Amino acid sequence: MKRIPFRTILVLATLISTAHAQPYFGNGMKIGETTDHSTRVWVRLTERAEPNWEGLKWIGTKDRNFDVGELGERQFPQGAALSDMEGSLMGAKGSVRISWCPENRPNSKSQTDWLSVDPNRDYTRQVTLENLEANQRYELEIESRSASGKTGQSLSGSFHTALGASASEPFHFVISTCQSWITRDKGTAGLQIYDQMLDLDPAFFAHMGDIVYYDKRSAGGDVDALTPDLARFHWNRWYGCSDIINFHKQVSSFFIKDDHDTVTNDSVPGDQAGDLSWVRGLSIFREQVPMGHPNYRSRRWSQDLEFWFVEGRDYRSPNDMSDGPDKTIWGTEQKAWFKEGVLASDAPFKILFSPTPIVGPDRKNKKDNHSNDNWKHEGDEIRKFCAENNVIVICGDRHWQFHSKDDRTGLHEFSSGASSPKHVGGFSMDLKTDEHQYIAIIAGFLSGEISKEGDQPKLTFRHHRTDGSVAYEHTFSSK
Repeated sequence: MKRIPFRTILVLATLISTAHAQPYFGNGMKIGETTDHSTRVWVRLTERAEPNWEGLKWIGTKDRNFDVGELGERQFPQGAALSDMEGSLMGAKGSVRISWCPENRPNSKSQTDWLSVDPNRDYTRQVTLENLEANQRYELEIESRSASGKTGQSLSGSFHTALGASASEPFHFVISTCQSWITRDKGTAGLQIYDQMLDLDPAFFAHMGDIVYYDKRSAGGDVDALTPDLARFHWNRWYGCSDIINFHKQVSSFFIKDDHDTVTNDSVPGDQAGDLSWVRGLSIFREQVPMGHPNYRSRRWSQDLEFWFVEGRDYRSPNDMSDGPDKTIWGTEQKAWFKEGVLASDAPFKILFSPTPIVGPDRKNKKDNHSNDNWKHEGDEIRKFCAENNVIVICGDRHWQFHSKDDRTGLHEFSSGASSPKHVGGFSMDLKTDEHQYIAIIAGFLSGEISKEGDQPKLTFRHHRTDGSVAYEHTFSSK
């Protein structure tokens, strides 16, 4: 009898299994926008339990025969479909059910009905859980069911609600930015920093943008997201990585988008890449992360800490517009909202989470953020306001770690640096200025810790290397 190659058997088994498979949670879950009384749970039903890591190879940049304006299917081998490609994870029809209860209190369990996922939004569903207790860890379970009603996979998770404005207790939080697929450092597990951040048992996580990179042609090697389906592919692949799934099913998150996860580098309203329009880019971001409306928001996490997330793409003027009072990144409404909230806050520590730098200093050739000369008018306004009201800035977008102190206002700014060593770059130590309290051309993440010195709260920021070790720390006192 002729022997059938093992590879052929494996492929046939996979095809048979997929044909009869129940919907899976191949992207795990994302828990986000947590308050002291609510949270938001994101789920997606998938055809497979994990991405198609053994799929067909994408056609590399040097071998692609198409121009920027053409669509991305020419990145497939001839005759292939997206589902055939390495890293693809296609969605599946069906419904989900979510159950939750305070930790170790199963008799207090709550449960949703079976809720259909939306095929027009990448087979996702977002559900807000209300009437939660402050400062409480919750156990969470998600279940899947096929379109025909057959029960599929279940997955457990957990999260911790905010302490609330009257509670003062120690806790950690973690921050990262800039995670490119082609520079990842842990294969299909994702990135080394996710396990290191999880070891700190963070109360929440903030991703500062450039979560995915739609436009990596210039870097040579990744998929150009020139269609909405290819943009979604980037999310499906990243959030099918085992370490990232493990992290997000245990930690509540806040997400900000920047240019690379909107449309393209330095993108502004109206930009388009192939069939990926500005409007679709905004819609896909909301589809892929747990987020309500509007996309700028604040949170009073505890008696000691209040923070604000701002939107840096949706309301901005063109980069090449003449600088002056009418030129804005934030927009009039968002800026007024931020100032009003800060002035009303009595929290001893206030943080502005910005997708791009406010202080920098940046390189002279950059034209996209408040630390650049072409945004000086609004940059000066925001730096002055934040410094006068004891706001600390944490920014994304930079591929190196730093702590800066503005030499005119004294405003402090921290950047976590890129998420992996191969992603580091764009700055050098010979560009160091007196404003840099710390600078290192390394990758890693940033953590914050609220602690107590006697009766007084302290806020400590730590820059971590990718192995979790501390490279730098700085402490602020509430006195």
